[in-house]
Amino acid sequence: MLRLPRSADPTTMLGCPARELRAQQIALADVPALVAAAGPPAAAAERGTVLRLHGLTASKDIQRTEAHSLAAQGYVAVTIDAVGHGARRYHDFDDRFSGNRGERSFFDVVQRTADELPGVLEALDQRD
Repeated sequence: MLRLPRSADPTTMLGCPARELRAQQIALADVPALVAAAGPPAAAAERGTVLRLHGLTASKDIQRTEAHSLAAQGYVAVTIDAVGHGARRYHDFDDRFSGNRGERSFFDVVQRTADELPGVLEALDQRD
């Protein structure tokens, strides 16, 4: 995987004009998502789609640089907010993931996010 410094602009580093890079904040099966592609969406989808998931306490937006880098290489890059994170962050997030509840809450989030993935993939397929 290509790793870029957080301050880097992958659209200029990889030779993709910034005007051709499109990033949209959308919902895929009611899941907040960031979808990035360069050039015609159909051509990028033909090359492939990469779905990235973030870690605990993060959000889809933390992977914007990686999404732009993948888009600049010709892929459709998708990042989503896990259950309870980002745009749908639990109001009691810190309490849920501290003390004895932390491990159980973590596995609950992983399972619920995994359960959403078939709907996300179907929504992506319908966009193409």
